[in-house]
Amino acid sequence: MNPANAAHAVDQAALARLRAHRPEAVAEAAARRVRRPL
Repeated sequence: MNPANAAHAVDQAALARLRAHRPEAVAEAAARRVRRPL
């Protein structure tokens, strides 16, 4: 498997776990991904 795909799969699993515990954390993660601070 391509490392980028593996990282994406891990990210999806982490998001699924987060969503189960803290739905608001998912929105924060999405906002951080969009802003991508330098």
